[in-house]
Amino acid sequence: MSNSFAIDGGHSQDYATSGEGYAIVCDGSSGTGQKTPPRTEIGSLTLANAAAEVLGEVTETSLAEIVEAVEKRVKSAIGTLIQVVFKTLRPVDFAATLLMAHIRQNEALLHLQGDGITVVRRKMRGKEYLVIRKYNWKREGNSAPPYLFFKFVTGRMAKYLAGAPTLTVDTIWFDVETETVWRQGTKQVKDVENAANGITTIITGTAFDDLIALGVFSDGLDAMNGVDWWQVAVAMMLAPEGCDLKGRFQRLYSPGPGTLDDDVSGARVFR
Repeated sequence: MSNSFAIDGGHSQDYATSGEGYAIVCDGSSGTGQKTPPRTEIGSLTLANAAAEVLGEVTETSLAEIVEAVEKRVKSAIGTLIQVVFKTLRPVDFAATLLMAHIRQNEALLHLQGDGITVVRRKMRGKEYLVIRKYNWKREGNSAPPYLFFKFVTGRMAKYLAGAPTLTVDTIWFDVETETVWRQGTKQVKDVENAANGITTIITGTAFDDLIALGVFSDGLDAMNGVDWWQVAVAMMLAPEGCDLKGRFQRLYSPGPGTLDDDVSGARVFR
């Protein structure tokens, strides 16, 4: 079981999708300060659907190789769109993050290329927890994250890495039974390798046995007024399977103008 939602907070550049065994979120750059803002609503749509094609296929591709397979499909889709379909498109129109959650019969994967939020809903010692992590990239002179399309433009990723990117990870452990934060912390590191390749977590063995669900969300959760980002993630992850996530979000967090400062999107997948 999986479901997804996307809320337009004024930019229309988020896209989320889900299917059998996968959940995907893409958050397009607003291109603040650029003379011609990028059309990243196209980029988000392209990345998400290219990834969904790969994750939705019945394949023998291992989880260790699945990210590379997605990147190849995305690169092919971008090339076709720019060279054949819409020749007015630019590479920057594909400046979007890519967050993927994928669950198979006995293993699972979380992958993040850029900023965003991941959630692991799991059991531990007879109790249920949400492990919520927010990833935020910054580098010298620019707060943009390392978008996947950087890999497809000669020298673009190298230029980004030369700016000494720093990754900040905020982690919340939420106790579902007591509805309290059990543990939290922040880690900040210079992280060139993960900037270039994205952050991949493969869940197997006992950790997989304890897994209930995975979720991915755009960093728009952190741009909401009057509520902490992790509280929104908790509400969305604990919503009943099969419910209307978009409707639930709107009832809880969109009572009127001014609630959202950014687009918000999320997707989750259950075992």
